Amino acid sequence: MEWALMANGVPRNKVYDVLETPEGIQRALKVMESIRPGLQLWSSGREPVRLLNAGDVTMSMVWATTGAVASEEKGATFSMIWDGRVIELDLFGIPKGSLNRQAAMDFIRYASSTKSLAQMVTYLPNGPTRKSSLALLSDDVLARLPNNPANENDMVIYSNADWWSRNHATLEEAFNAWLAAATRQGASGTVR
Repeated sequence: MEWALMANGVPRNKVYDVLETPEGIQRALKVMESIRPGLQLWSSGREPVRLLNAGDVTMSMVWATTGAVASEEKGATFSMIWDGRVIELDLFGIPKGSLNRQAAMDFIRYASSTKSLAQMVTYLPNGPTRKSSLALLSDDVLARLPNNPANENDMVIYSNADWWSRNHATLEEAFNAWLAAATRQGASGTVR
């Protein structure tokens, strides 16, 4: 729904404000409805790659890691465009009362260090959360990352986990109602 609103002219820093309203939800769904006849919905992370490579779709949302790796495979017929991306952050957590709290802290300290994050992205092209890690990467590796500094002026929105925790149920209900109607009217596939 974020992309639908951005495509409809909502500035990226206002997307969640607009989407928090019933009017904003309807605005996003109206945009999605306008492209429904050409939609191919997917249910697994590798499926958009198959659709793109087969020429069944012109463009698709794709998870960064899947898309970056697959776009480099022999026979790939697509490339990644980072403009308009939605970036989500993953976090480490330690359960309250953990018997291994110190070991977990040591692991988090190691795994989130500048060097470890830089090494990780050479295997899994998720952008590192530390800017200091970006400085250690080659241009080839940076080109595969959603947070490549060369793309910092592109349209980007940072997914707001706190906002989603408060609004997910409402949006899921609205989206599922739209999806059910779209599926009855002929959009193919399912969505994840």
